[in-house]
Amino acid sequence: MVPGRNPIICQNDTITLSSSISGISYKWNTNQTTKSIIVSLAGKYKLTLTDVNGCIGVSPEIEVKVNQLPQFTINSSKNPPVFCDRDSSLLTPSINGIKYQWNTNQSTKNIYVKSTGKYILTLTDNNQCSNSNSVDVLVNILPKVKANSSTNEICFGESITLLVVVRIYIIGQME
Repeated sequence: MVPGRNPIICQNDTITLSSSISGISYKWNTNQTTKSIIVSLAGKYKLTLTDVNGCIGVSPEIEVKVNQLPQFTINSSKNPPVFCDRDSSLLTPSINGIKYQWNTNQSTKNIYVKSTGKYILTLTDNNQCSNSNSVDVLVNILPKVKANSSTNEICFGESITLLVVVRIYIIGQME
């Protein structure tokens, strides 16, 4: 049978087990009757084959193992990941991997973000299994401050009253 002995796949992946010998009938221990089967579950598989001469052969057992996908969250140095313009937040996964790929095209474990958006990380573990997770970041615009006075000139030692107007812009909210 092809592939090699006792293959290991990742959760949600499949592998094709196939006879390298031609026959007139095939019967897998899964009750499938095709030359090849597609496997996604861990287990032991073997094939009974009948050739053109009526001879019956049984393959050696192949044990397929399935590795779980890495499970992680994305942590932010700002919790929740909401902050003001001109600030930033450090995003980092809750577990270590051997490969990191962010939707920002960065391939480091940690990234600094300064913009509103959804940040997605695909993390690959030491079993070569990959999984993705995301975090939504909200950056609030700084308020605009304007000060007005009744006079444009002031002498040393004098005082005036300033009227301050603050405009706050809300660009979104976290769910």
